[in-house]
Amino acid sequence: MLAATAALYVLMSSAWSQANLIAEQILSGDMQPEIGALLDQMAGQSSLDQSGRSTIATAWLGIVWLAGVLDAWRVGRAIPAE
Repeated sequence: MLAATAALYVLMSSAWSQANLIAEQILSGDMQPEIGALLDQMAGQSSLDQSGRSTIATAWLGIVWLAGVLDAWRVGRAIPAE
């Protein structure tokens, strides 16, 4: 549970920072609130993540999710049939 929470924190803090930067640009008038401009801006900012923390956090979250599914399957099979 702690591992999933940590991975979600990394992913959400990155998304929150990116959203704040875009919101500041819209409010200052540097960027128009059009879907095309927003998508271009998000694509450009996601390439700036040089550390790869988001990739590692996403992979870790997937591993934790898979472990949870496998554990639930194992517990479900252990229940005796009536």
